[in-house]
Parts: sequence; C-alpha cells; structure tokens
Amino acid sequence: MSQRDQLEVEMDQGEDFLVQMYWTDSDGKAVRVTTPARAEVRDTTGALVMQFASENSASTATKAAVTLSATSGLIQLSAPKALTRALASGRYAIDIWSNVTVDDATFTGSKEELKVCTGWLLAYPRTTIMEVAAV
Repeated sequence: MSQRDQLEVEMDQGEDFLVQMYWTDSDGKAVRVTTPARAEVRDTTGALVMQFASENSASTATKAAVTLSATSGLIQLSAPKALTRALASGRYAIDIWSNVTVDDATFTGSKEELKVCTGWLLAYPRTTIMEVAAV
C-alpha cells in the first residue's frame, strides 16, 4: 500500500458529477476500504474548494459524497450540479482518504484515514447542453 497512483479526473461545470475507481493491490485483489472516507479538492493557493465525505452518502442530491464498497475496493465520488456549477474552470489538486481493513484489522493514519491517492481534478465549462427540447 505504499505506492500511490496519481489520478486525473474531469468534471463538467453545472452537471451532476460521478466518478468510480477501484483500489486493488499488486495482485489485483481489492483493498477493503471502509468509512470514514473523504476527498478534498484544493486550488493553487491550497484553499479548500470542495470536499466529498462518506457521511454525505445519504444526501447525494445536495452534498458531495464518497460511497464505498469494501468487498470490491470501490470508491465513488459524486456531487450534484448545484455544487459543480460553483466551481471555477481550472485545475485543482485532489486527495482521497479512507480507512482500510486488512486481515480483519482496521488500520488508520494519524488523521483517522489513510491516503488512497492524489491527483488532479480538471473542471471544464459545459459546452453541450442536453436539456429536453419541446418539439
């Protein structure tokens, strides 16, 4: 678990956002991720501009959420369009954190969670609008 991959995730402003990733070990076996989990998105000055949290998974219509599946290593980030609309176009640093269970023991870092990965969130302006048109 010492190797960290760097992700690049794209987000369209003003659109519902969803991205799924799987955390596996070098043998392809799922790493069992458990709550709490979070992802922080920061601008070039280090200011927090969006935070995804596992405690928001019941409120995905209004909050940025992290949803997990421990058995498959699935980590899903989602945010409603009301939140993505407020994010300015640009490149943001993102870190994803989660508790991890290995051999029926839960390991945590110094701040409750372990860093799963780091990367970039790229926010793009929406160019195509797929609204239902009246005919």
